[in-house]
Amino acid sequence: MTQIPYTKKKFFLVFSLLTAQFYGQENLDYKTNKITPDTTYIKNLNDKLIVKLFLDSKVDSYSFKKKKSRETLMISPNVNSKISLSLDYEILTIALSVPKKWGLTKSDNKLRGKSKDISFSFGVFLNKLYQNFYFSDTKGYYIVNTEDFIPDWQLGKDSYLQLPNYRVRKFEGTAAYVLNGNRFSYRSFLYQTQIQKKSAGSFIPTLNYMYLYKNNNEQESNQRYHNNVLSLLLVLSYQYNWVVSPSFNLYAGTNIGGGFRNSNESLNNNNNNNNNNNNNNNNNNNNNNNNNNNNPEVNYHTSLSKTLGFNANVNYQKNNFFCGLKATFTETNANDDVQSSVNNLVSSGVAYLGYRFDTPNLISKTYNNLQKKI
Repeated sequence: MTQIPYTKKKFFLVFSLLTAQFYGQENLDYKTNKITPDTTYIKNLNDKLIVKLFLDSKVDSYSFKKKKSRETLMISPNVNSKISLSLDYEILTIALSVPKKWGLTKSDNKLRGKSKDISFSFGVFLNKLYQNFYFSDTKGYYIVNTEDFIPDWQLGKDSYLQLPNYRVRKFEGTAAYVLNGNRFSYRSFLYQTQIQKKSAGSFIPTLNYMYLYKNNNEQESNQRYHNNVLSLLLVLSYQYNWVVSPSFNLYAGTNIGGGFRNSNESLNNNNNNNNNNNNNNNNNNNNNNNNNNNNPEVNYHTSLSKTLGFNANVNYQKNNFFCGLKATFTETNANDDVQSSVNNLVSSGVAYLGYRFDTPNLISKTYNNLQKKI
């Protein structure tokens, strides 16, 4: 019989011990081949259908800064808050958000212009892995720092400079791995679909990827602006859940990361009106101008990007009812080109309330049948 070399025996022994320790800590269910959470720290709510309504003050604004002159342009949609509805069952979560209409007066719309906004998100938890997909479509922005461009501009009286046709569509994904997922409930923090019974924290390495499409078609000037942005960020987060009492939790966390940002933008100045006025004077020049205007200049740029964020959450729960307040702040910075930089600032304050219902048989049976097929 062939003998196994000593070095291989040693490697196999160490590997076996590490594997045993790893799975011992992870509480592996050998029947389902799934990692089950430590029940002294986490309570599962897989038998509940969770409905949550929340008011979100999330504002997705942008600022563009020229490096030499320090000139800054800040734009934002006229959306002060959103109302959202989410449904959660087992490992799945979906949410739909639309702007809150009440609270905005005719004066607000006149000064800042009208904005349209809608967003949708879908998330799934697979053991320690969390995957989320997010889509938003926003049209209608105004220039926040209008006073920098109009010297005599007065706040509350004069209208902001407006970009009614400026549109931003965002496709975003997040893949996160909760290192201490058997004791720290990321689901409890994000969606309240589990209950944290003991205080715990975890490092959470995350991969964020995003495709951003911005365009602005001005009919009066016949200018067409298009900007495609592809971003990839590797982020390290730390999140902690302090269980003050069975009904009261405090969460706090921070994240920092970096990656790259690829951007290409084009501007097409198709000044038909000016060309028509000059047709009788010089047809040859007009033809040359038309050819130049119909071929927009495209600028490509790839740069490093960095991000920093903070969050805090207060949650109260009693039986099947829960409510809370959450605040988040995230800033992402990158060079738009050699001469300018762009900041994406996302700040949010959320008030939410929800209820955990007993799952209807139809939903539970349908889910179980789909799970068996998968």
